[in-house]
Amino acid sequence: MEVNSLSLFRSHWIVWKILGINSKDINWKRLYSAYKVILYLLSTIWYPIHLGICLFRNSNLTDDIRNLTIFLICLSCSVKFVIYAYNFNKIHRIEEIIHQLDSRVTGTAQKNIHNQLATQLRNIVYVFIVIYLPIGVAAELAFLFQEERALMYPAWFPFDWKKSNRNYYLSHLYQIIGLSYQLLQNYVNDSFPAAVLCLMSSHIKMLYERFAEVGFDDAEDPEDQLEACITDHKRLLEWVTYQAKSIVPNVQMFSLLWIAGYSRQLRPLFQFHAYSFAVTAVMCVKRSGSVFC
Repeated sequence: MEVNSLSLFRSHWIVWKILGINSKDINWKRLYSAYKVILYLLSTIWYPIHLGICLFRNSNLTDDIRNLTIFLICLSCSVKFVIYAYNFNKIHRIEEIIHQLDSRVTGTAQKNIHNQLATQLRNIVYVFIVIYLPIGVAAELAFLFQEERALMYPAWFPFDWKKSNRNYYLSHLYQIIGLSYQLLQNYVNDSFPAAVLCLMSSHIKMLYERFAEVGFDDAEDPEDQLEACITDHKRLLEWVTYQAKSIVPNVQMFSLLWIAGYSRQLRPLFQFHAYSFAVTAVMCVKRSGSVFC
């Protein structure tokens, strides 16, 4: 059974398609483009704005605090999602790297590592569902059982929602749908970096297993095995570099710190020892048929 790590991100691709940035396998491109523009304007851009207009203009301090809290959350969520959308095409290159690394996964030990990763990522998805689903349900229940007519969150609308049932329910419908889209944005904003780092960690572990197996398979040339492992190491470095460029802010900070410390201080030393060990190992293999001299 071939390893396919990309299948672990199926839920993210579905959400990205709903959010308008994944046009893959979409037949009606123009209709989807129109949907994307409308969604960006009404959800990503206008939703934080309609909350921010009422900042510190409410009748009591409690509403001011609620308004400020939800405004900051939605604003940060929208900003992160815009960064996603702007750099979304770079994810395809990471997909290629992951596919290349997946093709190198062989043996029971490496597949066990991948299976453990799959369990971890499923748990991450379940955790986010458990966290986010009650938020939307609780917000809707609070609206349904409130005694006085009020919006779900203090916000500004270009019409008087207090004196018209139609305007009142339209305002609520916009807020609950907008909140649902914000939750979906937050899901991919927060879970994708964690999933990517988990996947990277598992591929590092599997690369370690492949290094440990160099020279033990008589059917393969140890020098070719070692060269392939070094190529995998370079692919991992390219993967981190792509993440550091601009895919997601959470991964950017981690990757930039990692590259800054690793490249300037540890990388030359690591490369020297790694390639010195590689040359020595190849010489030992050629002489004795084993990676141990």
